[in-house]
Amino acid sequence: MINYKSTIKTSDLRIGISSYSQALKLLFTPKFAIYLIFPLILNIIIFYLGNSLISNIIDPLNNYVLDLLSLKGDQTGFLFYLKKFLSGLVWILIKVSFFVAYIFIGGYLIITLMSPVYAFLSEKTERHISGHTYKTSITEFLYDIYRGLLIALRNVLLELGWAILMFFASFIPLIGFLTPIVMFFITAYFYGFSFIDYSLERRRYKINESIRFCRQNRWTLIGNGTVFTLLLIIPIIGPTLAGFASLVAVMAATISTEKIFQNQQYTIND
Repeated sequence: MINYKSTIKTSDLRIGISSYSQALKLLFTPKFAIYLIFPLILNIIIFYLGNSLISNIIDPLNNYVLDLLSLKGDQTGFLFYLKKFLSGLVWILIKVSFFVAYIFIGGYLIITLMSPVYAFLSEKTERHISGHTYKTSITEFLYDIYRGLLIALRNVLLELGWAILMFFASFIPLIGFLTPIVMFFITAYFYGFSFIDYSLERRRYKINESIRFCRQNRWTLIGNGTVFTLLLIIPIIGPTLAGFASLVAVMAATISTEKIFQNQQYTIND
């Protein structure tokens, strides 16, 4: 059970955001730079699989649209340009759809695939800034990875539920203008949750204890997740750099969590 020795509220956006500068400097030191190889490999794999998937979808969908409008075969005049326009439109829609889908699930895809790397990176970051060491067996480490995957799955399902709710709320006058902003902060919160939880699992927090901790420090989580989310929504650049940004986010989350524990003195009673 978690014992809260202090009720002082020190969690805010500044803790989550300001930790990025320290994390970024730390990542490019010889001790941590080796971790940059992992998102590079991941980018190559995602780029190859994504292009293969798009190529396999575009041609069948394009042929279906042209067949539906009786435009297959050689065309002349206006029909020729209409055919070219529709083919280009299909290509653009597939590309845009892939990008939108990647914004929503791409972050969690990266988090899931790189979960073992994050576990090592977060532990190494904490050891560097505080000197804390943890004796972890292979069994415990594998459980930590499994727990991280459960947290990521929980977060993406909850975020999906919020996205559906915000979609319907967007049709309400006045409120609809606020839904994109609200959804952005919700997304940032859940990303921050995923990044910070690596520090909590090392302290043997149960999932419900992690949830309570994150709710009480929600603005720190939002601050941490905001930087990552802002980068992720940048066209082309965002998805490419998301893997690298996630490394900084995990390190920043570890630094933020350490500040919270120092200020609030959280402990666990076994």
